[in-house]
Amino acid sequence: MAAARRRRSRSRSRMRRRPIRLYRMTIATFHYEKRTHQLIEYEMHIKIARRSIHVRAVRLRLAKLGAAYFQRWLRRYAKISIPKRKLKVAFEREAHAKVQQQKASVRRYVMHRVKRRWTSKELAPGTMSYVRRRRRKKKRAKYRRKRHVRR
Repeated sequence: MAAARRRRSRSRSRMRRRPIRLYRMTIATFHYEKRTHQLIEYEMHIKIARRSIHVRAVRLRLAKLGAAYFQRWLRRYAKISIPKRKLKVAFEREAHAKVQQQKASVRRYVMHRVKRRWTSKELAPGTMSYVRRRRRKKKRAKYRRKRHVRR
């Protein structure tokens, strides 16, 4: 009994020792608009604080979720479909954070080229879910109604 308590307390202390890091990711792509004859770049900055020892695992998951989120947003906003291979994903160095977050904050930008210079326009910010939703269990009826079978 005492050994089990020690094991539990060790795992809890390990949980507390795992650092919370602030991850910053940028996803970008460009699209040539034939109607206006302009090159347009779409950019998204995602920021989330997560508790983990494995930086690579968090980065991989964030890149996968972020790319899918970016593609859905592009389809909805600009009505264009861009494959994942055309997306550029980059990470900044992690920083320390105090509180772990369930949802990532997202900032979106559109960049146009005007006279050899890029001008950016910030769009409405949003949030991206990082954690899977828990499914609620359906309550079963205590007494099932019997079906009448015709003969």
